[in-house]
Amino acid sequence: MEINGATTVMSGNGTLVGDFTVANEAAISPGTSPGNLTIEGSVTFADNGLLDIELGGTEAGSKHDFLHVIGDVTIDGGLLELSLLDNYVPNTSRSFVILKAKSITGRFANAVSSVTVGDVTLPITYRPDRIILGVVPEPSALLLVLIGSGLLPALCRSRNKN
Repeated sequence: MEINGATTVMSGNGTLVGDFTVANEAAISPGTSPGNLTIEGSVTFADNGLLDIELGGTEAGSKHDFLHVIGDVTIDGGLLELSLLDNYVPNTSRSFVILKAKSITGRFANAVSSVTVGDVTLPITYRPDRIILGVVPEPSALLLVLIGSGLLPALCRSRNKN
């Protein structure tokens, strides 16, 4: 099903069934400030189709919008629209999973490596199955923390005992 045109918004909580193409300033806007929307199917954000996300905290579905797509997501000319709820100011050291899917290909045209909301610029990370706003700890950073804290040798010794 094609969702097309600036006045067309697919929003709310719950589950929708089908494959959707969002284009020409139409939008998917999960929840009702904020909320969680599941799509049992695939979604394509094409030709200025919008994913409209509201941020009010770090908890997906209750503090910020979250879109869960059971199938594949293709981003081909789509845009990410962010807004803040209740004067919330996102901390750049926190992370927000805004979309999860079986697979994700492409990037939002206006948010290739970061996106600005209010006065804050958040990095955006595209993983094969999710899109995350904010800082995402890399495995190497976790390893450095373990080494620095002395926990890595203790973990290795405990594994060798078993």
